[in-house]
Parts: sequence; structure tokens; C-alpha cells
Amino acid sequence: VSGILGEAVGQLYVEKYFPAENKERMVELVKNLQEALAERIDAQEWMSDSTKAYAKEKLSTFYVKIGYPDKWKDYSKLEIDPEKTLYENMQAVRTWRAKKEVEEKYGKPVDRDEWYMTPQTVNAYYNPTTNEICFPAGILQYPFFDMQADDAFNYGAIGVVIGHEMTHGFDDQGRQFDKDGNFRDWWAQGDGDKFKERAQVMVDFFSNIEVLPGLKGNGELTLGENLADHGGLQVAYTAFKNAQKKAEAEGKKPLETINGLTPDQRFFSPTQAFGHRTSPRKPSATSLPATRTRSANGASTVRCLTSMPGTKPSASPRKTRCSCRRKSASPSGKPHTLLFLDRQRAHTAPCLSF
Repeated sequence: VSGILGEAVGQLYVEKYFPAENKERMVELVKNLQEALAERIDAQEWMSDSTKAYAKEKLSTFYVKIGYPDKWKDYSKLEIDPEKTLYENMQAVRTWRAKKEVEEKYGKPVDRDEWYMTPQTVNAYYNPTTNEICFPAGILQYPFFDMQADDAFNYGAIGVVIGHEMTHGFDDQGRQFDKDGNFRDWWAQGDGDKFKERAQVMVDFFSNIEVLPGLKGNGELTLGENLADHGGLQVAYTAFKNAQKKAEAEGKKPLETINGLTPDQRFFSPTQAFGHRTSPRKPSATSLPATRTRSANGASTVRCLTSMPGTKPSASPRKTRCSCRRKSASPSGKPHTLLFLDRQRAHTAPCLSF
């Protein structure tokens, strides 16, 4: 039923589980994540000014879809006869769908308002050919999104998902499309090679993960998802810190420490809770990623994560030098490090300055 009458079911779902105020808060979150990603683009010393300018233009023209379509699909011409067999009704569905596709799409411009997921779907996507990001109402529920929770939770949960999809617009595949969805190289001469050089760090790391005895992952195959995971967390954390600064400037009460966890620690709590989605694109469905992040004063958050409730790695995290040899922003000048926590161990990986 959901597959054939997806948006009809979606209307019922939205009426019950996704009120207007939820959409308003999501619109604000997406806007803040866009500003954070633009800020991070500006900070990349390896990108030329022209590449940065177009990247931000592409980012600003993301077509954002939240919760449900602005116009619902019309099923009035679809006839389902309870007296007929399932096969006969499915044939009627196929006929209706084919006719509808021809009538609405043949020789006509792309409908930017069409959704490629139903509102009740627990997922999200970025589409490079339309330069759009979509977050159905189904994923805008706990544990990804909670109207009763504060920014620490929501930026660490749905914020990371938003950042993930945004980063897809600039990953190894998404970066090859321009803001209008055309397959075109818009990068300044030499910048594409610099991107590949930095991305290779992540390819090499994931290609060295042993997913089964004697079987290692394919870092090239999973590069887009790995870049999106890494970038999404970085962008969400930047947006979260910006939101805290804005609230402080407006004289609002700072976020509290709850159950012994600071706002920064609680930001990472939902990230650990749902971790990697179960997907063949991932080298390990049990991995729970966390990025070593530093505040302006150099304070590290990730070290505290190993002692958080529910996180019990059997070994202490090992520290490794960052493969990119990039100096960290900390006063000590120590290199950046990524920390990955999984159910059996804690280990580190090189950081990417994306």
C-alpha cells in the first residue's frame, strides 16, 4: 500500500506525526547547517577563490525539501476494484502510473517539487541532477529529531544527517555536478587534483579496515558515504557551536549539563546512538564514528566520550599522527586525530581538513 499509494499514506502520517512547528524548526536547522558549511568552505586554504565562490553558490541554491511535498500526488484517476484479483489491480496500477508519467513529464520541464521518497520514509537524500536535499517526516522523529530536546541533541542527531546530505553535494561524485544539476567540471584548474589527493587519505584508511577475517574494505567504493559521514559531523558541530554563540549574544540561558554530560558531550551522544546505518556501502555496520573536535580554546571533546554511559571500548584509544600532517588549532600544536569507537575496541584514523 505504501509503495503504490505512498503520498496518500504520507498525508495521514504527517497529520498525526509532523505538525507545522516541527517543519519550522527543521527549516532553521538546515539554514544554520548551510551557513556552517559555507564557513568551512571559506576556511579551506587549498581551494582557490573561484572554486570557493562557486561551491558556496551551489550550496545556497540547494532545493530543500522538508517533511512532505508542498503539493500532493493526485490519485483520483487510479481505480482499485476490490472485486478484482491482486494481479488485475496491479496491472491497473501499472497502466495508471505509465500514463501519468507520460502526461506529466513528456516534453515538459523537470518538476522541482516532485519527491523521490514518501513522507513516511525513514531516510534522506541528496540528488545531484536537481541539486536538492530531502528530509521526509519519517526521519524527523526520535531518535533523529526531538522537538522537546535542546540544540545539543538535535544538532548531534538530525544535524549530522543534514550535514551528511549536504556534503554529498561536494563528495567524489556530487562535486562533478554544477548548481543546475549539469555534469560539468566547475573546479578551478588544479583544485580537483587537490581534492583527490586529500580524499585518498580516507580511501586508504577504509581500505585497510578488516571487515571479515582476511577481507578488507573497499575505500574507493565507499568514499562518498565516508566523506559525507565525516563532513556531516564536522558541519553539524560547527553549526552547533555557532548556535551557542548566537544564543549567548542574545542573552539566552546557556545549555545545561544533564546527567553529568556537557552540551558538547551530549552533541556526540545521539551520534553514537545510531552510528552507521546498516548499509552495504559501509565497511562496518557496527562502527560508531566520532570525530576529534576542538573548540576555539583547543579543548578536546572526544577524549571524554570513552567514559560516557553505554560506551565501553575494551582498550584505551590509541593516538596516531594525522596523515595530512596538518597542524591542529590547539595551543599544544598536536596533530589532528580521528577517534572511532566500536563495540570491541577504540582506534584512531587520519583526519581530513574538508
